[in-house]
Amino acid sequence: MLEQPKAEQKFEYIVLLGDDRRPGQKRARTDTIILVGIERATGNINMLSIPRDTRTEVPGYGVTKINHAGAYGGPALSIKTISKFSGVPISHYVRTDFVGLAKLIDLMGGVTVTDGIGPVQHLDGRLAVSFMRQRHKYASGDFKRMDNQQRVLLVLAKKLRSPSTVTAIPGIMDALSGHLDTDMSVGYMQKLVGQTRGRPIKSYVLTGKTQTIDHVSYVIIDSAEKNRVFKAFMAGQLPAAKN
Repeated sequence: MLEQPKAEQKFEYIVLLGDDRRPGQKRARTDTIILVGIERATGNINMLSIPRDTRTEVPGYGVTKINHAGAYGGPALSIKTISKFSGVPISHYVRTDFVGLAKLIDLMGGVTVTDGIGPVQHLDGRLAVSFMRQRHKYASGDFKRMDNQQRVLLVLAKKLRSPSTVTAIPGIMDALSGHLDTDMSVGYMQKLVGQTRGRPIKSYVLTGKTQTIDHVSYVIIDSAEKNRVFKAFMAGQLPAAKN
């Protein structure tokens, strides 16, 4: 399922999965898919969002939406599907639901963000999750939703990488028990936080065209664009955003 990074590999790749699990559910569709590449030598971070409605092959289930992999086979199938689609060798994953994300944001004292259109606002966990899920009010719909998700995560990443947070990670993990799972140990997460502290984060949203096929709405990613973006991501050279 997960690929151990080779000694000569310049980057380590982690996938962040946010799903819409309800209480008692072990599997659900993945609402948020973000690939994170950490450059080993510098600690620089690259963050790439993949549309949840991307049309691709889910191994064993045929061509469907990429986010269905989580409902069919949990994190294992999500990782397999995302790796096959992107060509990115994923080493680790972090998965949370919306309750866990809201709790994490509250533990960090909320987030101060803007959608680039309205005013800057300070949001608690519940309001921040609502902000991250909103798409209907924007002309670009889900693509703007992904942009807003990144805006919140960039603020959250800055808070999580503060010196005081490193020692608090075990307590944070305990507080999020039942809402967050990962294959990484607490010690390894503390190491990553220390390695990336103060380092820049570049972010990008993979875009495509919305198309209805057999009464189902998908995002179709142009193959040339996909190859261009993932090649740049794996080189640590994300392209400038087009919007």
